[in-house]
Amino acid sequence: MKRRALCIEYITFLFPLVSIPLAPVRPPTRHLNGMMRHHRRLIPHHGIPAEVEITNFKNVSYLAVKNQIFGEAMHQSEFFEEIEADGIMGMALEPASFFKQPSVFENMVEQNVVGAPVFAFYLDNPRTPSSDRGSMLTLGGTNPELYTRDFTYVNVTKPGYWQFQLDNVKVRTHARGVCRGVRQALVDSGTTLTVGPIRETDDLNLRLGARRIRFAPGMVNGLCISAFSGRTYRKDQVPYWVLGTSFMKAYYTKFDLGQKTIGFAKPRHYSYT
Repeated sequence: MKRRALCIEYITFLFPLVSIPLAPVRPPTRHLNGMMRHHRRLIPHHGIPAEVEITNFKNVSYLAVKNQIFGEAMHQSEFFEEIEADGIMGMALEPASFFKQPSVFENMVEQNVVGAPVFAFYLDNPRTPSSDRGSMLTLGGTNPELYTRDFTYVNVTKPGYWQFQLDNVKVRTHARGVCRGVRQALVDSGTTLTVGPIRETDDLNLRLGARRIRFAPGMVNGLCISAFSGRTYRKDQVPYWVLGTSFMKAYYTKFDLGQKTIGFAKPRHYSYT
């Protein structure tokens, strides 16, 4: 079997639609009969009120993953009813799983479905000239056509989420950073904004020249809304930052499961000015 990298095109940065149509997969009867024995109720932050644990085959384009555990939403919020995508594919690692089961990509690596234990995100920026390709997730490697220059790597500090040590956050015109101590940072394609401790993001926005305003109908046009949002999360008693898609659009991001590293490179056609 020849192994290769697979690219999945994104309609939006949150929910991938595989570019090749997939045939429906119906679980065998013995699996259907066993579904409710594995029923588990949970209310995650995505707003899905109930899920069912199912063991079955899972197909991603021409790649087949066997015995994948996944959740089936029995009830959805109105937000999800308007979305064309069939589901959400988490890319975090097994320790972060609610079911404590390997992710789809971890099973791809374990079953030798992909050629390398690497996946990468390219997130399209509509304001970038000459970029009509759309966003792309590459499984089993990287796509050199989507980035320039070498990668800058950071080490994953704890298995589970894709997190690393963040020494500080600085604005070019200020020598002193905004972080009040060493932080952890999580790279998360499921988060839109870049989120950090409230006092630190307030300082950062002030240094960028932002100011607070009161919203009213019709006020959005012509305003540049900051992508840095303040909310204090703690992981292992340490405040942390979440680098969402507003950050990832500025970097071609490589996640290496084998080396336990995250790499950042300049996206092709992207300008930092």
